[in-house]
Amino acid sequence: MATSPDSDHSAHANQLSLDDPLIFLALRTLAREIESLQSRLPQEGQSPSPEQIHRMRITARRIRVALRLFGGLVPKDARRLRAELRWLGRALGEVRDLDVYAERIAAAEGAQPDSAAEALELELHGARTHARARLDDQLATPRFAALIADVADVADVVARKPSPATLRRSRSVTIRRAARDDVRASLRRVLKLGRKIDAESPPERLHRLRIRAKRLRYEAELYVEFDAGLKPLARAAKHLQDVLGAYRDAGIAAERLRGYARAPGSSGAPHDDAMRPLIREQNRRAAGARRRFAAAWRKLERAAVRTKPAEKRKHKRK
Repeated sequence: MATSPDSDHSAHANQLSLDDPLIFLALRTLAREIESLQSRLPQEGQSPSPEQIHRMRITARRIRVALRLFGGLVPKDARRLRAELRWLGRALGEVRDLDVYAERIAAAEGAQPDSAAEALELELHGARTHARARLDDQLATPRFAALIADVADVADVVARKPSPATLRRSRSVTIRRAARDDVRASLRRVLKLGRKIDAESPPERLHRLRIRAKRLRYEAELYVEFDAGLKPLARAAKHLQDVLGAYRDAGIAAERLRGYARAPGSSGAPHDDAMRPLIREQNRRAAGARRRFAAAWRKLERAAVRTKPAEKRKHKRK
């Protein structure tokens, strides 16, 4: 049964149906994700762990997706968070990207001469130390303190009962309608870009496709509790995102290694010979991910054909 405008606010915190107003899902989603972010924020004076950084970055991104997706349904206090969460994501991203890079390089160091491996490890340690120091400095700024305060304020706002006027204005936008329109629009954007990808497409175009696939995945996951038919699409979008992420990570790692190879070592000579095996390994990983793209794309297209988000069934008159 659809929720009436005068129903208790607990409706958006508990069970919802496809015919409930979208505002209840918007408030519930924001409340959940903001609570998740608050639980991962470092205490004053503490430096976040690598896992905290990773989780904070993901949660901040999910809140931004929700703020973009729910648009005018979201309280104005919440909408202004979007830009600040983008700033936080970028601050976290530099450290997280270096962590991923270091993990990938470490996995390929078996083919590396010990001296070069030690030099590279020292170089990475220095880069991560500086990135971590910059992050800690940013987390100690008034801007970050203001962000934490805003997050707490928005948590209070989304926990309140929507006014009767807000419910009357928003009740025509149901979860069913939003699931259909949002997922279809996002899927169209992915398909339009993905169908133009060929063997000559530059990495930048595949990166844009990865971003769109990520958004499609988040949106499908948001509505999947109301429409189990979205599960294959969410899984296919995640798989495509993972394949394109592996391709991008390997490409960035290879480029970093090429830069390091050109830099003079302690003896004054470049690291060309020592870095060559590692560069080859990252190029091999990138090529493998590029080959897996075709299968990942076919999986997404098959899921797209089968997906009809939240369609209302037609009943025959008796």
